[in-house]
Amino acid sequence: MTNEKPPKWADRFLQWYCRPELLEEIQGDAYELFFRTRKKSKHKADLYFIWNVVRFFRLKNIRKGNSYHRSSISAAMLKNIFLVTIRNFVRQPGHSLLSVFGLSAGLTCALLIMLWVIHETSFDKFHSNANRLFKVLTHVEADGSYQTYDVASSAMDISSIPEAETLVSV
Repeated sequence: MTNEKPPKWADRFLQWYCRPELLEEIQGDAYELFFRTRKKSKHKADLYFIWNVVRFFRLKNIRKGNSYHRSSISAAMLKNIFLVTIRNFVRQPGHSLLSVFGLSAGLTCALLIMLWVIHETSFDKFHSNANRLFKVLTHVEADGSYQTYDVASSAMDISSIPEAETLVSV
């Protein structure tokens, strides 16, 4: 038995993230399971130790940082922000409404653009060669204005399009 200790990196990781008041208990449990499994196989014991270290990585076991940096937003600060916001709404209602309208219009436009892009990129994803499918549009000039149709004629000559292999009319 040359090496009867668990993997160092896993043990160091456990010591790094675990709260000091829980470290001895968690580390003891992990070591106990390691030595119990070590009798059968070193490799299996190492894997079980790593699994236990990962398994104990829970929110309640994570070491707390400095209490000063833990919460940068306090209830008093939020109260102050809301009071200042309400005062600004009362003092400058036109400017406040313009700001809220601009923010809501910007968010609405961004949301609509996102929905449009998602819709446009969602077609024909079930094909095995979906990245090679293209939609052919037909532009027709009539009465001085252009009209666009998404119907391509099956008699269309695709030799002018070098990327096109075949044409299918749906």
